Amino acid sequence: MQKGIKEGLLRDAILGTTAERLVARCECPILVVRRAPQEEYRKVLAAVDLLPGSEDVLAIAAAIDPRAALAAAHAFDVPFEGALARAGVSTLEIDQHRAAAFQRALAAIRELSATVGGDPALFLPIVERGHAARLIMEHGHALSADLVVIGKRTRFALEALLVGSVTRHVLAAAGCDVLLVRLERALAS
Repeated sequence: MQKGIKEGLLRDAILGTTAERLVARCECPILVVRRAPQEEYRKVLAAVDLLPGSEDVLAIAAAIDPRAALAAAHAFDVPFEGALARAGVSTLEIDQHRAAAFQRALAAIRELSATVGGDPALFLPIVERGHAARLIMEHGHALSADLVVIGKRTRFALEALLVGSVTRHVLAAAGCDVLLVRLERALAS
């Protein structure tokens, strides 16, 4: 690998990509175009974390084209799942917690989708347990999405460096266009 490329990758890992730096400074959404336009966006995947601002991400995704198929993806986890298992909580109870978390997330996405309008027949809610970036990339590929709409929450620099960023992973790996929407900083939970 050439020296300049290595330096660029390191700089992006520490400081973020140009698109990430722009979205941190701009109030408006930023479109990262991966390939030359062929036609209108027909399959749009919105990444929602179900925190305040998710309705904005979904509304922007739905407004791209009311005739486009729209999917909303959310990755969930069960809080303290590992601790529950170590404490001797039965697998059945943990599975019940997973099912309840799944149902809450699915209901929240459906509630969000009702607020943005569009054709319900063209809306697909996706809720899975796991890593958000992986879920977005896998479903974006499986759906042949031509656009991913994702919110970018502001974070402290050290937090972003240590924890990483779903947005950064999606920007790096997406084979389709990505629309970054600036959201307010997530409150600590």
